[in-house]
Amino acid sequence: MSNTHPIENWLREDRSLTGVREQEFKKEHQVYDRAPCDWSEAQGATHTLYCGEGCGKGTRPAKLLKTVLYVGTDEQDDKIVWEKWSIKTLYRWENPRLK
Repeated sequence: MSNTHPIENWLREDRSLTGVREQEFKKEHQVYDRAPCDWSEAQGATHTLYCGEGCGKGTRPAKLLKTVLYVGTDEQDDKIVWEKWSIKTLYRWENPRLK
C-alpha cells in the first residue's frame, strides 16, 4: 500500500486542480484536468472528479464548465450517462510545471 494520496500522484502527473462546491448538497469536490482514461476522453470527458477512498469512491469522468459540472454517473450501451451539477468554483491550483 502506498503512503501517498492519489491527489499527490495526479499532481505529479502535471494535472491542475479545481475545487468546486455543488449547489444542491453544498459538498466540496476536487476536479483534475484531463479525463481519467482514454475511453472516457473519447466519450467527451475533459476532467476527473475525485470521489474519495473506499467502497463506492474513486474517480469519475467529468466535464467542467464555469458554473456546471457534468459527472459520469453510469454507463449505458457503452456510453457515459452524464449528470448535471450546478457548481461554484472555490479555487484553482495551476501546476507550476505546466507554465
